[in-house]
Amino acid sequence: MSIDGPSPDVLSGLTAAVAAVSGTDDVDIALSGVLSAGVGLLRPTVAAIYLSDPDRAGLIRAAAHDGRDGATGGTGTAVDDPDDPFTLAAVGRVADFERTGVSVGGTESTGAYLPLL
Repeated sequence: MSIDGPSPDVLSGLTAAVAAVSGTDDVDIALSGVLSAGVGLLRPTVAAIYLSDPDRAGLIRAAAHDGRDGATGGTGTAVDDPDDPFTLAAVGRVADFERTGVSVGGTESTGAYLPLL
């Protein structure tokens, strides 16, 4: 999330998420719409919604956003690695701050892995 400019209008993001869920009976389309609303508001580089099924091991990726111009990964295979910070945030529901990485523009950046419950 960029810290430049004014604070985002949280209500518009919530309105978009509600519209996405109420506008369809298809759970995949609804979850993609919720994710799009969050991405539009927070502008993360990578974001995903994972679901857990008590009858299956691990997490199931329901929707994903990877803003790195055609990059793959980030949300696809990380959840399979129990030591990956993405997995730790999703499964452990614990935020991980001050993570260094590479921004969309290719420069070094500091970010966070934040589970949204």
